[in-house]
Amino acid sequence: MPYVQFAEVSTHRPTGELYCLVHFWPTKASFAAREPHVLTNDFIMQLRPTAQQVVTNDDGWMKRFSDGSFIDPDTLRENVPLPVWVMEDVPVDVRAGVLKNVENYWRIAQANNWTGDHTNDNSKPFLVDGVLRRQHKAEPLKRDASDPHNLLARSDLVDVKKNPRDIP
Repeated sequence: MPYVQFAEVSTHRPTGELYCLVHFWPTKASFAAREPHVLTNDFIMQLRPTAQQVVTNDDGWMKRFSDGSFIDPDTLRENVPLPVWVMEDVPVDVRAGVLKNVENYWRIAQANNWTGDHTNDNSKPFLVDGVLRRQHKAEPLKRDASDPHNLLARSDLVDVKKNPRDIP
């Protein structure tokens, strides 16, 4: 099972999105033995602490904005304009989103035999099947601690940064 350490969690300055710099080891044992990591990647993640969804009742019927009545979604017909729905903010499990992005990347990296540094920094080696590949940018991404979406101080993200972990 792969093992990861978040070296940095901050804000991508140009977009305000969550930035994560992550090191990958093939196993927890290789991390514990202080072996060099096999891959590094930086992520720009479009995650928010809340999302919007349609208000529903216990039966899953959706609340119509015009009159507040609940509509069974099975009664909606094609080629008929949908009503405007009442929306609500719901909390998002940002930690789970971050870890899922990292897990998905690892799966792709393994399938393509990526190693080295995949941070778009031409000064660092990135290999595919052991062959050096040129990266897109000549300089690292700009980042800071501005945190426009109030994510960096969340205890679940602080935990992600402080504690290396297995990923499925």
